[in-house]
Amino acid sequence: AGELDAAVNGPEAGRAPWSRRALYAAALALGIGGASWLAYSTPSSVAGGKAGPETDPTHVAVLYFDDLSDKGTLRPVADGLTEDLIDALGQVTALHVVSPNGVRPYAGRHTPPDSIARALEVGTLVAGSVERSGDVLRVTARLIDARSGLQLQSRTLQYPFGDLFALQGELAQEVSRFMRERLGREILLREGRKATKSVAGWELLQQGEASRATARLLSDQGDASAAGRSLDAADSQFGRAATLDHNWADPVVLRGWVALDRMEFSETEPADSVKLWYGQGLVHAQRALDLRPQYPPALELRGSLRYRHLVSADSAATPGTDAEADLRAGAVPANPSQARALGTLSALLQATGRLAEANLIAARAYEADAFLFDSPQLLFRLYHTSLDLGREPEAVRWCDAGRSRFPGDWRFTFCQLRILALAGTLQPDVAKAWSLVDTLERLSPPAYLPRWQLVVAGVLGRAGMRDSAEAVIRRARAAAPDDSELDFYEAEARMLLGDHQAALRLLDRYLRTNPRFRAYLRVYPLFRPLWNDPRFQALVPKSPT
Repeated sequence: AGELDAAVNGPEAGRAPWSRRALYAAALALGIGGASWLAYSTPSSVAGGKAGPETDPTHVAVLYFDDLSDKGTLRPVADGLTEDLIDALGQVTALHVVSPNGVRPYAGRHTPPDSIARALEVGTLVAGSVERSGDVLRVTARLIDARSGLQLQSRTLQYPFGDLFALQGELAQEVSRFMRERLGREILLREGRKATKSVAGWELLQQGEASRATARLLSDQGDASAAGRSLDAADSQFGRAATLDHNWADPVVLRGWVALDRMEFSETEPADSVKLWYGQGLVHAQRALDLRPQYPPALELRGSLRYRHLVSADSAATPGTDAEADLRAGAVPANPSQARALGTLSALLQATGRLAEANLIAARAYEADAFLFDSPQLLFRLYHTSLDLGREPEAVRWCDAGRSRFPGDWRFTFCQLRILALAGTLQPDVAKAWSLVDTLERLSPPAYLPRWQLVVAGVLGRAGMRDSAEAVIRRARAAAPDDSELDFYEAEARMLLGDHQAALRLLDRYLRTNPRFRAYLRVYPLFRPLWNDPRFQALVPKSPT
């Protein structure tokens, strides 16, 4: 876990790189609206033709929000919010949003959704209202399927009325994020059910996705055995779905992702276990490619499997050209998981020392994440690659954005702590560092606490508090004597204390058990003072460029 694992294994360091796009698309969709929602989402509702021809859900009309105040005093607020939301959604390249002029004729009118859909040729409507209760402004936003008139989801937000104009842009962005996330799940469901004519197969695939979601939750709770049983169920459900439509590649691809999940579960088990699941995953990837040659999701799966196997291996192997080629071929707009594929490609580039391209690809991934499925990972990767490149203001901006949007995600507290230790342009605020550790103690796994303490030792070193830093190092080491990751964290602290010889000894020991980090360490900026040292060059033979 931590910064080095994030560089090589991706930003989900310490956690399985689950297929978030697939995982949450089913789990959250199945949890909204109960049985009626599931019935709406299955192929039978389309085949029945009761609601007329299907329209494109990426074509969106944002209707002017209703003013629910007594005397219409909130009309300027409602109109401003609507137009800001149209602008925000219009910046998403995957969406086609009707202009304000296009929707203005429907303001204040109760036109049936299907009539608006036909007139404006849209598949999705966004409607809402604003009202005031005392000093609180209440905004309700609703996402509506234009074809059927079914409300997909709604959300109510509250803001202090006195801060209205200062918060208006923020409010529009918040509504935009909610709409993009929820609309993305609907689009994936629609696109997915077009791929098969088997209603039973589609339902099994949805059940498999829900089983994977359960496995993730159980894993987060530390119940690996129960999580494994959920993955068994998912694999069985995907396998049964594939037998109901022999030409359908998607359940085969998903079986490959289950195998990759298993690789993560097996990292603490014998290497043969990792190899077993890796081999099974490749079989599924190849089967999907046999069904659909050059199918981008299958290429992404194969590239991800190859990459994860290489960086997890107990050898000096580094990510190869085959993994990179597959990821590049899979990271295309035709792949609904393009952003995830680009994120994995960015991790590979960073792991092999190509920091500038890793940062560029991370930015492309964030741009491609139209429906915000992969935003936490990508924000973390943007922070991480920016910091490695010495772009400290950018690193701070991405870290702050992540913590603002995902306050419960420990990575964005962790990145703040790392910035205090490594960003030379910032003052080494020791009190803030310990406060961040307190937060991390609540949010992250308990076993990581000694690692966070060693980061604070680096902050103390920057602050010139050598005795305090040494005491923290001794305490952290005593708390986790068997954690090999502490060698890396202490090596960082030693660099910040100016003890280069001790850092070299620690890196030597660390790389004996973690040789996969050599390529990254060649360009890791904290160790720049060691780059010309023959002993460092012997540890990472290729000279940095």
